[in-house]
Amino acid sequence: MQPLISLPLTLLLIYRAHTRSSLTPLGILLAGITALIHALHPWSLPFLLLCTFYLLGTSSTKLHSSQKASLTTLSSGGAPSTPPPRAAAQVLANSATASALVLWHAWALRDADAAETCLPRPATATATTFLVPLAILAHYAAVTADTLSSELGMLSSGRPLLLTTLRRVAPGTNGAVSALGLAAGGVGGAAIGLVAGVLAPFCQGWSVRERASLVGFVAAAGVAGTLLDSVLGAVAQASVVDARTGRVVEGEGGGKVAFKTVKAAGPGLGVGAELQVEGEKGGRKVVAGRDLLSNNGVNFVMTLLVAVGSMGVGGWWFGLG
Repeated sequence: MQPLISLPLTLLLIYRAHTRSSLTPLGILLAGITALIHALHPWSLPFLLLCTFYLLGTSSTKLHSSQKASLTTLSSGGAPSTPPPRAAAQVLANSATASALVLWHAWALRDADAAETCLPRPATATATTFLVPLAILAHYAAVTADTLSSELGMLSSGRPLLLTTLRRVAPGTNGAVSALGLAAGGVGGAAIGLVAGVLAPFCQGWSVRERASLVGFVAAAGVAGTLLDSVLGAVAQASVVDARTGRVVEGEGGGKVAFKTVKAAGPGLGVGAELQVEGEKGGRKVVAGRDLLSNNGVNFVMTLLVAVGSMGVGGWWFGLG
């Protein structure tokens, strides 16, 4: 991408993140590095996908933030009136896979002729020239869809369903879904698909139908990412609830929530039954999932699986020649 375009845009995004406190100082630094990596790609598309994800994600986070804050509490205690800035680990969890793919594809294009630096039709493409860009698109569709689904789904009037048990749970529970959240995720994935359909550097020969198929695939990847993130969250991430307030406890910077398991017996409990509590403060319990991954870990695993899966499914979907 041309430095005269990418550099001012990067500075504007950094300024926006600083003035709106959407990222921590280290998060801003890593976001700037991520933007630089995307700007190194000869196409403008990866950088614009990053910008789209950031703008949609931060806007959805700020939307009705006080209402969402009343539904959860931080691991350190208290419910902030405004969303806490996203930490460096959260930036990496949502962008590391894409950055690696961008560098891979940019390296593959370094010696290509001008006619080979566009997105080829699947019938004439190779795995590197078509499937790696497709994985970048799928990654951003997934993280955008997941962010919008999480942030807007919490505004649903009803209690969401936990995917593994289909029971109603508190808003913010890992692995819980709602109709509003799924719809928001679909919009996020479609937004990335439309950006690709309009701004991707298509080689000659792409038909309108083929472009529409690409948009549909990317949008579907976004929804798949949202559902995969929910399954991973329900199974591999502990959902901790404050027993006194009923609010879901969120880990600082997307990390794990501190608690320890103790043995206890009491009315309605068998001898040696396990209760999950915070320790000296008490009052926290695990209501779903296992304490294997943090929220950042879930996001990273999801993006990696979506990227790899999109290359596998994409070869079949588009009949890669």
